[in-house]
Amino acid sequence: NDEQEYVYTGLKRKYEDILQLDNISQPVLLYGITGSGKTQVYIRLIKYILSMGKTAIILVPEISLTMQTISRFVSEFEEDIAIIHSNLTKRERFEQWVKIKNKVSKIVIGARSALFAPLENIGAIIIDECHDDAYKSEMSPKYDTIEVADFIAKKQKALLLLATATPTIAQYYKAEQGKYELYTLTKRANNKSLPKVDIVNMLDEMKSGNSLELSRQLQLEMKRELSKGNQVILFLNKRGYSNNLTCDNCGYVPKCENCDISLTYHKTSNTYKCHYCNYETVAYKVCPNCNDGNFIYMGTGTQKIELQVKKLFPTANVFRMDKDTTMRKGLNDEILNQFKNTPMSILIGTQMIGKGHDFPRVSLVGIINADQGINSPDYKALERSYNILEQVGGRAGRADEDGKVIIQTYSNDNSLLYYLKTHNYKAFYEDEIEKRHIFKYEPFGNVIRLIVSSQYEKEAQNSAIKIKDAIGFYNDTKLGQALKIYDVSPCVITRIEKKYRYQLVLRVDNENIVVAKKMINYTLTKKRKIVLT
Repeated sequence: NDEQEYVYTGLKRKYEDILQLDNISQPVLLYGITGSGKTQVYIRLIKYILSMGKTAIILVPEISLTMQTISRFVSEFEEDIAIIHSNLTKRERFEQWVKIKNKVSKIVIGARSALFAPLENIGAIIIDECHDDAYKSEMSPKYDTIEVADFIAKKQKALLLLATATPTIAQYYKAEQGKYELYTLTKRANNKSLPKVDIVNMLDEMKSGNSLELSRQLQLEMKRELSKGNQVILFLNKRGYSNNLTCDNCGYVPKCENCDISLTYHKTSNTYKCHYCNYETVAYKVCPNCNDGNFIYMGTGTQKIELQVKKLFPTANVFRMDKDTTMRKGLNDEILNQFKNTPMSILIGTQMIGKGHDFPRVSLVGIINADQGINSPDYKALERSYNILEQVGGRAGRADEDGKVIIQTYSNDNSLLYYLKTHNYKAFYEDEIEKRHIFKYEPFGNVIRLIVSSQYEKEAQNSAIKIKDAIGFYNDTKLGQALKIYDVSPCVITRIEKKYRYQLVLRVDNENIVVAKKMINYTLTKKRKIVLT
């Protein structure tokens, strides 16, 4: 359409400027709503880059969840593509590496590690779903993929394109400040409207006698769409059957032996599992604490939703996609392909199902509980919730059928729901950026969290205090005055994998962040025995 043509022409002109004017250009942020045809823009841009005798890198958040996107590139470019990701065997990785090194492959596609492939003469680096946390490596070496890509792009005189339907607050702020060049796609590729969003108050459902996790409206809409041969997606970002187990006699709650966390009941295997260390035990027949009571299973996971759906819609084809159903290599693709090719079907899943999939028959998306991530003690909680819910909702109505999203909530007055209902990212951004400016959160300041872990609680606590005291020596300097150090405290989950965890939180302004990081690294180097996680 006209918007895609405008964006492509602008990107092409920008790359020509980089080459002809010897520009060190800023990255481009492509903000395109779900279904706006961003992939079509990538393909046209890459064809142009190849025609200039250059090569290209395309990064996706998780390779196993975006094979549909990758298959589109493979069908367009065939042998020109090498695919790099962490699931490859050593032999497969070596073969891909040789193809790149010998210049057989001019396009590299993969997760963040693909950025380090031995590709020469790079003309463009495209980071799809650039908002995704998967682009930040939490393991050593720790790095931000976008920062590394920006460095490579400047060295190679390449175009860096960041693309998403839901930019982070910091990314959109950089675009407003001129650090990123902004392009937008405001219309879907098929010229259809974004799906209509209805909000359902689950407290009203409970008062009216509905004890199921699916509201009456959602059940009615599902019945209507399935009868037309369409498909439905149900999203709940919690796996298992129930995550809240309590003895009805003594109140005992089964906890993990290795972590300070309650166990989750998995009905399909009749086990209690820890989702942090994978500890597992057979479900108790009676309470081990009082030897009398039975367990009440409160809270809801994808397994419970699956059972309820199968009872309500016995003739429908039901698929579940979460970590439990995709443990074996290739199961992601198998489930997604089965669902895509099965009319009158329902896909139940966690955040895996919101990763850029394109299902032409999906006309309805149900968000089972929109409140899950909103109340997290993290200033980015609303941003993450908006991103995942808008992305999941965007799976509906991508072809001929109009789409609809039903969001279920127990907090009907949350402003986030209004922004989701109206698909108004800009209003959400304005609200969030104002709050962050007041409290000096990103992008106006930086929060640094150091987590110290040890098998001994006192050692973890004392080590964190020593780090705090060591950093406190800088109080009289200009940096020390710019640095706010909070008291040492236990982490929300105080023990994981038999190690106690204490945290030290620091805040520093943008002007001093580089020096602050160097100072902290120097302090930690002097205290080598302290284990930071």
